[in-house]
Amino acid sequence: MKTKTLLLSLIFSLLLVSPAFANDSTHSGALSQYRQDKKELKEDTKQIRQENKSPLSQLKKTQVDKIYNQLKEQLAKRFAFLEASLTKIDKKVLDKKAKGITIPDLTTLQNSYNAAKAKYSTDLTALNTQYQAMLTVEKPLTLMPKLREAGNTVRTDLHDMQKALVDMIRLVSKAR
Repeated sequence: MKTKTLLLSLIFSLLLVSPAFANDSTHSGALSQYRQDKKELKEDTKQIRQENKSPLSQLKKTQVDKIYNQLKEQLAKRFAFLEASLTKIDKKVLDKKAKGITIPDLTTLQNSYNAAKAKYSTDLTALNTQYQAMLTVEKPLTLMPKLREAGNTVRTDLHDMQKALVDMIRLVSKAR
């Protein structure tokens, strides 16, 4: 039994020390091939990303165009509604004046409406400028919060115009 274990341990130690097993050429060759394939795959991925970068940027610009056009359309509709309402109010004011009824503080409200209208046109120009700036940037969606903020400023101006119109309607309806 001692001889068998001695013989097995001798064979095992020879196998471990043997240069054929210490330097496995097939294993290192496969490993280097794997590393080379991985490096080529990374380079191919980078190249594909670079090629697809411009259409992706174009897609983002079309998204920005869509958002801007929707915003501009909503603002234009609301402004047109307010202007039509002002025309109706002016007709009622002329009817009241024709009947000899004076309306106090109407000029103050008209001035506040005109001031809000001037601020609206200024802020609308700033919104258009912000939009034009977004078209020249590589990543336009990064400037989207600024465009939304400019849009909210214009909406606030429209809201101020509406407040002035509501106050005018109250004055005109109370005038007897």
